[in-house]
Amino acid sequence: MKKKKLIIWGIVLLFIIGICVGMYYNRDKSEFIKRIFAAAYGMSSDVEKLENQEIIKYAEKFNVPYNDLYQLDTAYSSFLTSLRKDTIFDDIIKNHYQPLQAMYFDKDGKLISYYINCYTDPGLFNLKWDINNSFAVFPPAHQDGLEPDTLFNYFKFNHLFKPLSKKESIDEKQYDNYVVVFWTAFLGRQSKRLIDIVQKNRKLSTGNVKYFFVNIDNYFYYDVFKQGSSNPEE
Repeated sequence: MKKKKLIIWGIVLLFIIGICVGMYYNRDKSEFIKRIFAAAYGMSSDVEKLENQEIIKYAEKFNVPYNDLYQLDTAYSSFLTSLRKDTIFDDIIKNHYQPLQAMYFDKDGKLISYYINCYTDPGLFNLKWDINNSFAVFPPAHQDGLEPDTLFNYFKFNHLFKPLSKKESIDEKQYDNYVVVFWTAFLGRQSKRLIDIVQKNRKLSTGNVKYFFVNIDNYFYYDVFKQGSSNPEE
């Protein structure tokens, strides 16, 4: 145990030294720190537009089954805006803007369990999702500090999931549960870790469950970073 701690502190020390050296030679210190932080967590500080084949390639790398692969329509922002009928919902809507999410719905579309990146434990170079062994059951227990909301219903926004594999009807109430995972290529290792834990938890389900691993890179590119409309051509 002592040896393990020394190794960890050695890595941290080298990381700090690297930051100091980089800042000395780099004029844009804020940009440098952002890139160092992103690299340490296996992420990219750049958000890029992805073609379908690029999304499929990342999905293969992150062990996402092809038939469960979807892309989020850029109209998602308009959908979130439509929910903002009262300021009491602002925090809920802000949560659903997050790039990493795992949402568990029952057969009626009610959100019964919900995980987002903001409420994870920021461990040493990795976000920790499975606090208190929450994913030991299906569906997982509520994420600490975050209760499911009644504002978000699966059937209100599933039309925004665009399948990359084949056309299918996903509107009918034909499953016991619906699991929606938002993931991105630019969050790299952190996306893969979330996907891995959801896939592991998947083995515990006994009912008829539909999974959606929804890539949101293009949504982030157009609607968050570019502050554009839902139409990329505009």
